[in-house]
Formats: sequence, structure tokens, C-alpha cells
Amino acid sequence: MCRHEVGMTYSLLPPWGAMIGVDILLIAIALAASVVVVNRRDDLRRSGALVGVACVLGGLWVVTLLFAANLFANVALPGILGLKRANDVVVSLHYHYSWYAYLLFAVLVFAGLVLIAVHFTRQLRDIEARSEALRDNESMLDSIFENLPFGLLIKDSNHVIERPNRAYLSWYGADLENMVGHRSDHIENFQPDHDARVMNAQEDDVITSGKPLYRQVERYFVDGKPHTIGITKFPIHDRDGRITKVGSISVDLTDLIKAEDAMREALADAEAANRAKSQFIATMSHEFRTPLNAILGFSEMLRGEYFGPLGADSYREYANDIHDSGEHLLRLVNEILDIAAIEAGKRSLQKEHFALSEVLKDCLRNVQQSAADRDITLDLEIPDDMPELHADRKAVAQIFLNILANAVKFTKAGGAVGVCVRVKADELTVCVTDTGVGISGELLARITEPFAKGQSNPHVAESGTGLGLSIVKSLVEAHGGTLTISSEADIGTAVYVTLPY
Repeated sequence: MCRHEVGMTYSLLPPWGAMIGVDILLIAIALAASVVVVNRRDDLRRSGALVGVACVLGGLWVVTLLFAANLFANVALPGILGLKRANDVVVSLHYHYSWYAYLLFAVLVFAGLVLIAVHFTRQLRDIEARSEALRDNESMLDSIFENLPFGLLIKDSNHVIERPNRAYLSWYGADLENMVGHRSDHIENFQPDHDARVMNAQEDDVITSGKPLYRQVERYFVDGKPHTIGITKFPIHDRDGRITKVGSISVDLTDLIKAEDAMREALADAEAANRAKSQFIATMSHEFRTPLNAILGFSEMLRGEYFGPLGADSYREYANDIHDSGEHLLRLVNEILDIAAIEAGKRSLQKEHFALSEVLKDCLRNVQQSAADRDITLDLEIPDDMPELHADRKAVAQIFLNILANAVKFTKAGGAVGVCVRVKADELTVCVTDTGVGISGELLARITEPFAKGQSNPHVAESGTGLGLSIVKSLVEAHGGTLTISSEADIGTAVYVTLPY
């Protein structure tokens, strides 16, 4: 304030030098506060306090502008307006306009402080809620850590045990006080020296490389029995990403290893039994063939009356029955031999390149007469650009002959049997469909098992051994293919054979 004129009004104002100093100090404070707010605006925005701080800063700038105007009036206006008019402006600023400025300052600062207080109150509640959730999570993790059925152990970088769980302590019969704060190799009668050295070296490797390591060891538990333990050691990082601890997960593999050993023994026994079964079937089937050939030969002679008439028509009928039964039994023996050879791996596949269309046509010709006798329509759909198949030609012919024979056998008079081929990227799929009696749901799941038949009703089921589809499945799988069957009773059946070409 200019002091060239002395008066009551002016004497109420502070000294001119003090006013100028306060003005400059307040402007500096406002500028510094603004710089801090601008630089930390992202942090303030994330924390939700930006609006409240902005209100306080706005109030500060209202007063700062008032003092800046006072500074201007004291320093510059005397030279512009004259000393008297400059002093009048200073008095007006202090005794008239300053009240509005201070009021606006108070409103803005109060609003800002309220917003900041509300925000921090809300943050305090959030912090309390998060702290409670953190405590709950810690309690849950502690429960998981203590109750897992695996041995858990945490060590620092100097191999000092910080925390074992209950399973680990119960395995070795150790006390928590005797383990925590000690190195494993310093605990008396805990583990052999060599095992401790290997364990420490592995933990050092985990800390250096940051990668988990696994090993299996044999250790004695408190029960005095040896146990095979699978131990995985893994790094534990702090907030800065530095590896400061090593964790261990120990899994008792003893029962699993015993189960695997028992399974291997059972598998070896099963393979031995399967070989014995195949050998028995092959031997018995061979023994069956010799008398069967005699039965077939003599019955054929009787049926043909090679040495004169039999004397009665019944004898001829009996001879026919004997011959038909012998042929049926011989077919059964041959099919059993086929299955035994496939299961034993003794039937080698002689693969060659050939046109699948020719094999399918030959198979259709074989069943054509049976289909014609029952007025069954046969249909074949083959694409023109079908590639050659690389497989055992005789085995493929047996596959589709058995499927087609079944389709014709179980299709009612006037029905239809269809064959179509679909070509994919690296495989061929042959679908054989019929409008026959179908297969009931409970039988479909086991239709490819030996001696299974699609019909359990003796009045519906045709004669047969029930080995046809079992042989088909074995031959298809021997070629690396798949066999799929879908069927509905009284509607029909679809058989899908997929073979790589």
C-alpha cells in the first residue's frame, strides 16, 4: 500500500513492504501447488481425489488473484493512474472486493475439503473391506496349506525352514519348533547327509535359474517303512520379482507305484492267458477239423448215394442234416481260427494298391443271388475319382462280404441294401445300409463282441455264429481304420467302415 498520504483508512492496512512480500509469497505458493497438482493429476484421478483437490486449488487461486491485483495496484498503478487513484484502488480491493473473494475462497475450500473427506472416508471403508477380505484369503490359504494331503515346505534362500505343513510334520514325526528356523541338514536324524547335499544343490539351482525341479527319493517315515516321494521344488518371488524363497511339494507315490507294479503284473498275466487261450483255440480248432472233414465226406457220400440207394427217404434227409450241420460247425471253426490269428498277431496283412470299387462289386455279386431270392434291391454308389486303397485285398473283401451278408440276411423281402463310398483328405468311408430288422439299443453296444447277434429272439434271429462283425472289427482295426454301427429296431442298420488310403 502506498504510504505517501497518511489517513485513518490507510493506517489500518499493513506496511507496504509486508503487503508486497505476502502477495509474492502467496502467488509462489499457488504456482507451486498448481505444478504439483498437474504433475500428479493421474494419481489424483485414479484415487478419486482430483475434484476435491481442484476445488481447494481453485479457492487458493481466488485469493491469489486478489493479492496479485493488490501487488499490481501497489507497484504499477501509481505510475499509471497517479498515487491518489492507486491508493483508492488498494482500499477498494481490501475493504470491498476482498469480501467476495474470501467468500468464494471459503466456499471452494470447504467444498473441496468435504469432497476429499468423503472420498477418504469411502477409501477407508474400502481399505477396511479389502483388509478383511485379505485376512479371509490368508485364513483360507492357511487352511489349504495345512490340510493338503501333500508335504509342503517353504525355505529361505539360505535353506532355513520357514514353514512346514501338517502332512510334512506327520510324515516324519517332527515338531514345528524343532524345524522352523533350522536348516534341514542341521536337524539331527532327519535325512542322510548325501540326500541333504543334493537337496541344497537343487534349491540353489532353483534360486539361480528360476525354474522348478523334480526328483524322486526314497525316505523312511515315522512308520519305519520306506516311501517313494516325488519332490517338486519351485521359486517364490517377492513383490519386486526377486526370488527370495524356495517351496517344496512332496507327494507320496508309494501306493501309486505299487498299483502300477500290480497293473503291469496283471497285464502280463492277461497277455499270457490270452496267448494260452489263442493257442488252445488254435489247437482245438485243428483237432475239430479232422473229424469234421470225415463227417462231411461220409455225409456227402450218403447224400449222393454213391454206393447205391439208402433204402428210405428219411436216411437221405438225415444225411443232408448231418452235412449242413457239419458245414456250419466248420464255418464256426474257421471263424474262431480267424479271430485267434488276428488276436495273436499271426495274421499278417499283405498290403497292395487296388481299386476298392472292384472289391465291392465282387462282394455284391457274391450276395446277389441271395438278395434276388428275397426280392432285395442292391445299390452301389461310387465316386468317379476314388483313389486306390493300400490294404490287404483279401481282408478288405472279407470285411465287406461279411457286412453285406449280414445286411441281406436281416433284410425282409422287398427291402433294399445300399453301398456308398465317400472320399476324404486321407481316408475312405464305405457305408452299408439296409432296411432290415435293425438292432435293439441294448445289443448294439456289444454287437461286435464274439458270438453276439443282433437279434435275441430265436424266431427272428437267423442262423450264424455271431463272429462275423467281430472279425470285421478286428480286420478294420488291423488296417488302422474305424468301424461304426448305427441302427434302430424295425427301421434298419448303417455300418460305416473308414480306412486310410
